Formats: sequence, C-alpha cells, structure tokens
Amino acid sequence: MSTAVVTTRGVAAAEWIKLRSLRSGMWLLIGIVVSIVGIGVMPALGVAVGALPPDGSDPAGAALGGMSAAQLLAGAVGVVAVTSEYASRTIAATLTAVPRRLPLVGAKVGVAGVVVFLVALGGVLVAVLGAAALLASAGAPVPAVGPTLARLVVGPALFLAVTTALGVGFGWLLRSTAGALAGLYAFLFLPSALGLVVPSALPYLPGNSGIAVLQSGPGLLPPWTGLGLYAAYAAAGLVAGASVLVRRDA
Repeated sequence: MSTAVVTTRGVAAAEWIKLRSLRSGMWLLIGIVVSIVGIGVMPALGVAVGALPPDGSDPAGAALGGMSAAQLLAGAVGVVAVTSEYASRTIAATLTAVPRRLPLVGAKVGVAGVVVFLVALGGVLVAVLGAAALLASAGAPVPAVGPTLARLVVGPALFLAVTTALGVGFGWLLRSTAGALAGLYAFLFLPSALGLVVPSALPYLPGNSGIAVLQSGPGLLPPWTGLGLYAAYAAAGLVAGASVLVRRDA
C-alpha cells in the first residue's frame, strides 16, 4: 500500500517537473495571468485616468473580462502537457516508467489542473483588488460584492482548471498539438451554432455551460450547475482520451 502511495506521488512529482520545465507551458501560464489582470483592470484604469466615467463599475465583474482569452490558454496548457511528450518522442520512456497508464492520466490532469487553478486564482484576486483600488483612488464608488465574492473569485479559477482538464483529454485523444487544439476549440465553440436551431439547448452546450459560473442571466444555467455540467464534459473527454491511451501503443 505504501508503495502505491509513493508511486502516485512519484508520478505526480515527475509531471510537475515536466510542466515546470516546459517552456511553452510556462508562457501559457504567464499569458493566463496577463489576460486576467491586464484586461480585468482596464475599465477601472480608464476611470482612474479620467478616460471613462466613474459609473460605479463592479470591480469583481470587470475582472472577468479576460476569461475568454484565459480559457483558450488554459485549454492549451492541458493539451501541451500531453502532446509535448509525443512531439519530443519522450512518451515511450514515460510509459515505460509508468506502465499502468491510468495513473499517468490522473497525474497529468491533476498537476496541470491544480497549477492552472492556483495561477488563475492569484490572477483574479489581483484583478479584483487592483480594479477596486483604482476605482477608490479616483473617488469612484466601489460596489460591495458581498456573498458572491467567493464565486466570482474561486469560480473562474475552477472554470479554467476544468478547461485544462478538457485540454488534457483532447491531448491524449489526438496526440498532436495542432490537432488537439483544433479539436478542443471546435468542441467548445462550434456547437453554439446549434443554438440557432434549438435555442433551448444553448445553456447545456460545452461553450456555454461553464460560463454560468462567471456570470448570471437569462439563458444560462445556475452557476454551480453549469460548472458541474462543464466538468462532466471534461470527465467524458478524459475517459475518451484514457481509453485511446490504454488501447494504443505510444
């Protein structure tokens, strides 16, 4: 039993070393922070410099303005965590070291998802607090977000972590960085066209279910319900990717 625990930790530690040493992965993580913080504080900065009227903008809501770009980058983190090994042809060595393939899938998604969650959480906090500080410095009202603060800070981080998990699934499924990215983005955004034919299906589609945790309004699921459905899509992608990995050789 202790051997299994050590092995699990060892696989996770190895995946952390790989992700940390992956240059493209680090640039993608930096891009997530820049997207969240840069776009998130922009409206408040406009108020602070007098370019925008002090209309009581919600700093928490405005901080989510960079989520669309961050979602694309978070998915790419999950993809390259897998496909970089196929591109460098180190996957054979990895599978030799970890012959039981499901723990490898779990370690990749766990490490990549946790890293993206922590990076995104820090970015959202900086964006929210930075926007609030800029509004306050300009004498603009800073609305209280009350009990929704936890959802507006933790929710986006979970949303991006789930997107990373979905990217890992597509990475295992397609094995090519370009192919996996194309497949992931098509899965997220192309089904929205179905809403033109069946509007009632729109809240349940992959590209719309997860954003319910970022914003509320008509045509969206309740926040945590939407995120739960989005997580179910990611779980299905991981199962599909794991099935391919188990059945095929490297």
